[in-house]
Amino acid sequence: MNQLTQTSAAVKVALGAGPGFVPSHICDRAGCGEMALWRIGMVAWAHGHAHRADNYIAIQFPLTVCASCKPKCDVSDIVDNRGWRRIVKSLQARGFENPDRNSLRMVFEPLPRGTA
Repeated sequence: MNQLTQTSAAVKVALGAGPGFVPSHICDRAGCGEMALWRIGMVAWAHGHAHRADNYIAIQFPLTVCASCKPKCDVSDIVDNRGWRRIVKSLQARGFENPDRNSLRMVFEPLPRGTA
């Protein structure tokens, strides 16, 4: 059994997955390869607006991470200056107010676990 197979088996056992369990996502952090459990997203608020739970802008990314990589993720790892400009342009095109970059917060959405 190679190292990847051993790791995958250990992850399955740790998550309580029985025979036939099929991981649906692999962690996107470079060099990881573990099963992803979280999808990365962010929230931001428009300039000058209160940070309430009912007035934020949600931003979804096609990135997933495992439990051990989740605490290592940082906003600056995901959104650089060029990425921020793209986010602002996209939001403006959809009629949103300009988001405040200082209000940008990372959020994690649990991924559903699949079975075969």
